[in-house]
Amino acid sequence: MGRHRLARYDKRNWQLEEFRSADANNGRTRSTEPKWFGRDCYFQSLAQALRWVYEHEVLDDPGEYDLAGAIGRAEQIADELAASVEVGE
Repeated sequence: MGRHRLARYDKRNWQLEEFRSADANNGRTRSTEPKWFGRDCYFQSLAQALRWVYEHEVLDDPGEYDLAGAIGRAEQIADELAASVEVGE
């Protein structure tokens, strides 16, 4: 499971969600169990969402990529997102 997923927000938009632990410093936190949180990032196409996730995931990765490595990492991220897409009403 990747740390990002896309959930259908409405008929025209996708919302990016991130799997992370709850903020223990937040007084409204009821559980410390890790769960999916909305990132307040909305996209009208999967291509836009993939570009955002790809850029931010790679920025968080240590090291450098050659072209083949960057393409391989992009494909891995795309596969993780494709497996996590939730389509709802």
